[in-house]
Amino acid sequence: MNAELLKTSINLHTDIIAIFKENSLIITNDKFNIFFGVNSTQEYNSNFGEFINNFVPHPNYFSADKLEDGEDWKDVIECLSDNESIVSILSTDYTPCAFDVKIYRSEPNFTIVRLIDVSQELIKKLMIDNGANIDIKTGAYTKDYFTYIMPSLQDAASFNKKDLAITQINLENNEDASSIISEIAKKLKCSIRNEDMLIAWSKEKFLLVYLVESKNNIEAFEHKINTILKNNYPSTSYKLNSNIQNENETMIELIKRL
Repeated sequence: MNAELLKTSINLHTDIIAIFKENSLIITNDKFNIFFGVNSTQEYNSNFGEFINNFVPHPNYFSADKLEDGEDWKDVIECLSDNESIVSILSTDYTPCAFDVKIYRSEPNFTIVRLIDVSQELIKKLMIDNGANIDIKTGAYTKDYFTYIMPSLQDAASFNKKDLAITQINLENNEDASSIISEIAKKLKCSIRNEDMLIAWSKEKFLLVYLVESKNNIEAFEHKINTILKNNYPSTSYKLNSNIQNENETMIELIKRL
């Protein structure tokens, strides 16, 4: 095996790549080294233990807890479905990231492990149901659907060590807002992130639910919404109210504070 040629090749990948000879980690790409905060494979091996110890125990993801005695984690993951081969690993700043693990066998005794970052995709799956339960008039998610997935939103926030925030967009009772509400919803949906969730709460009221790291993020969201509405619908009256979830507070309690 030409190690230098192989190292150059795997450095072209944007995913994390690790190559094992039996159970020994022998080559890592730059993306791997950056994620784990090391300068080389040798430094990683000196500072870290078995690679599987990076997998954070979590009921929804693969970790050492799911191995039987004597099992090799690479052999087990190779036999799992796509939904089961997800692991959680902490970054250097202790942010939990989710990866889809792919196993490739090249030469005898050599295994290539590819870690594909799916953190945002998992949040999206938790917060969005691929087009189901959509309000027909506005294209936003329905109040009933939002109520149903509230526990999943809490899980998404906890898993990513962030807080849930809600901005209420109240299009005040005027004919202009009623006639263009679908257009307003479409404009808002095009301006938010994939993991954010727009809910049609009532006839002229929306809730925008999103994950934040601080209250400063809420101010940024409000500024964005204000800009969209003022620039595109200057004659429409509206009011914005935002709150961040307090510790041990339910989503319903958060909404009542709006």
